[in-house]
Order: sequence, then structure tokens, then C-alpha cells
Amino acid sequence: MDGLHYRLQSEVFPGLSKLPLVTFASPLPSFRPSDDLILEATGFSGVPAFIELPDIEAIRELRDPLREEIRQADRITRFWHFAVLS
Repeated sequence: MDGLHYRLQSEVFPGLSKLPLVTFASPLPSFRPSDDLILEATGFSGVPAFIELPDIEAIRELRDPLREEIRQADRITRFWHFAVLS
């Protein structure tokens, strides 16, 4: 799951007789908007349900370690080609 950037963990919560619950989380944080916005959105859509919204700032700051490793390797390769071929 790490390669897909999801976090999978098992937790025990009080009141559940030590029954472990498995949680599956995205690296992208989300938030619950105000009750007023939820009421307006559900009233407009006609669907009595609402899901959390993604945090736009967190999207901009989201890091991808694999992408960063590939970019670093590309920089090294370009430098090496330039140094050898020049």
C-alpha cells in the first residue's frame, strides 16, 4: 500500500472489546465544511449525504517520493551526459 501512498493500519478503540479495526487512509487530508455549507449543498443536490472535501493547499504540497527520486536521477544523468559529451 505504501507504493500507492495509502496508509493501512490496525487500531483498537475503547468500547469495542479489543476488536481491532482496520483503517485505510489517503495521504491527502480532507475536512468537513461548516454545517451551513453542508445544508446548502445537500439541499441543492437533493441527496441527504455529504462527503468531506479535499484540502486544496495540501494537494499543492503533496510530495511523491518516487517522483522526486526519478527527478533527481534525471538531473544526475543530464549532468553526467553534459560533462562527458561536452
